[in-house]
Amino acid sequence: MWDDAVRKNRAVERRAPGAFRPYLNRGQALLRLGRLDAALKDFALALELHPGLAYAYFNRALAYIRQRWDEACAAAPGVARARAHSNRAGLYLRLGRSEDALADLRRAAAMDPARAEYRRTVELLNSEIQRRDESTPRR
Repeated sequence: MWDDAVRKNRAVERRAPGAFRPYLNRGQALLRLGRLDAALKDFALALELHPGLAYAYFNRALAYIRQRWDEACAAAPGVARARAHSNRAGLYLRLGRSEDALADLRRAAAMDPARAEYRRTVELLNSEIQRRDESTPRR
């Protein structure tokens, strides 16, 4: 899905040179794919074309946070790394990014299986996402 978004925005970029939207959209797709350096470049291009674009600043900040957070998590020992993933899951939930939160909670549960709260939260969040998906009308 996100790979398709990257390809589509490349095509739009060629048809509308100087437009900021393809860079912003592609940057968001790249951010979701975890291709942080490429996402940061696209957000920078969007900001060159539209310097007051708050959404590009916000997404660029998310990319920087994710980049640094991943580095910090990798450097931490197992249980501390699990806690870091759990903390980031909380941030993702506040941003409305349930799937990203669930992925981090699953990592935390795998790294620290003794913490039952991680497993319970994974189950609750999984159920919530399922209910949301079932109630969302299909296109």
